[in-house]
Amino acid sequence: MGRNKVAISILIFCLLFVFFLPKGLLIPADVKDVDFGEVPSSLHCPPNIHIKTEYYQYKLNHFVNFTLIQNQTPMANITLRGVEGKYLCLPEGILVYAYYPGSSRSWAGTTLALFDYNMSLKWWRPFSAYPLRYTRDGLILVSSALFGSGGESCAYLMNISTGETTFRFCPDVLGAHISDVRIIGDKAYVTVGWPDRGWSSLKTKVILYIVEGKKVKRKTITSINGEGLGIRVRVDADDSHVAVAYYLKNEKGEEKNGVCIYTAGHLIKIACKSFNERPYDVKLDGNIVYIKTWNSVKAYKIIGP
Repeated sequence: MGRNKVAISILIFCLLFVFFLPKGLLIPADVKDVDFGEVPSSLHCPPNIHIKTEYYQYKLNHFVNFTLIQNQTPMANITLRGVEGKYLCLPEGILVYAYYPGSSRSWAGTTLALFDYNMSLKWWRPFSAYPLRYTRDGLILVSSALFGSGGESCAYLMNISTGETTFRFCPDVLGAHISDVRIIGDKAYVTVGWPDRGWSSLKTKVILYIVEGKKVKRKTITSINGEGLGIRVRVDADDSHVAVAYYLKNEKGEEKNGVCIYTAGHLIKIACKSFNERPYDVKLDGNIVYIKTWNSVKAYKIIGP
């Protein structure tokens, strides 16, 4: 009976070892021009349209006033609550919004408004999240609770034409920092940094969520000891692979920078690569993964399933 238990234990260990062991390699490759799909903070408006922003404070309240100017003539005006103001000229119209900078203030929310190109107001609304990225699917917004608190963090997708949300996902860990959200096909990829206080020590973990309808997959990518004072985790995916590029920094000044590749179906680890530069973005192109850092672009060939 004892031998059977030992044999079963060895078998389970081997299966776990085979399952979690990286299945491939990342080999340096030639770097070519690659589109990381970045959207600037303000898209180019038609040359005859200019948006003027002015901040002011009344007692304890903060406001940004937007003036929409067409052919050098002021055509529309709106004042929104917030400290900083930005705008996007989109196919759906001119989106203006005011917000409180800093992820720790995302609870204060954002006030948004959409004008058509005839300068007519289509809608305006307050929203308890901060715009992260504009995509062809809509505007992605995130709200991150105070890091390490008992608050809930959420990611949203807003229909620009109507101002209504079409997607909402809140990770199952409290006090998390949502770093990136990608909508690719019918799947949403969400990366978070989360302080796991455990029994004996504090670790900041990087977690990847894949949301497809009501199905949610979760994968812990990496971790660093201590408080996550610096967190940036970017994700990209295609039909074969999921790539996660991460930067973590703790209160001791220690850093972890790198990229991990997983299979798209079951999130089986293929390979990971660490480096000294902090990654800013990541892009998959066939069997090549590109990582944009502050100083350069790295490329690795994915060898594996």
